[in-house]
Amino acid sequence: MAIRFGPQVEAELDEIWIYIARESGSIDIADRLVTAITDHFFLLSKHPQLGRRRDDDLRPGLRSWR
Repeated sequence: MAIRFGPQVEAELDEIWIYIARESGSIDIADRLVTAITDHFFLLSKHPQLGRRRDDDLRPGLRSWR
């Protein structure tokens, strides 16, 4: 399954990558983190019912993932 990220998501992932690369001093660490985040997007796209239900504390139908 292909996932397309919108411009805002792409920009936020770029900002995360830049921040981690600067703070850690490692491009490798930044790459691994952004890859881990996008891997979770793929997992959630295949299994949308994963995660904790947040019907009572946030809003009906919403789930959170750590």
